[in-house]
Amino acid sequence: MKPSKFNSLTEGSILKSIIFLSIPILIGNLLQSMYQLTDAFWVGRLGADAVASVSISFPIIFFITAFTGGIGLAGGVLVSQFKGAKQQDKVDHVTGQTLLMAIFFSVIFSAIGYFFCSIHNRTFWA
Repeated sequence: MKPSKFNSLTEGSILKSIIFLSIPILIGNLLQSMYQLTDAFWVGRLGADAVASVSISFPIIFFITAFTGGIGLAGGVLVSQFKGAKQQDKVDHVTGQTLLMAIFFSVIFSAIGYFFCSIHNRTFWA
């Protein structure tokens, strides 16, 4: 059998493994920042109020992205651990619970977003 090019991340330097695992996160954060800068550039042509709305939405969107990504990552870690331990019943349980949490929080965040959009549309803030 031909040996794999990739070594296990559990062998060798811990720092090298951490850096290797952090690269996708760094790229994702860079792309998110570039997305916001692009929004600010194009929306900047519409005026200061439009730029302010895009700027204020960045922390909210980033929080929701980080929060939901964390739930998915935590679920993936637990599934991987139980799969490696060959405990299929726990894999099924964690998968179901992670999916339920994702659905629950998506409904909560959607309701909050809908509420604030409906307030804004009624010109409550003006």
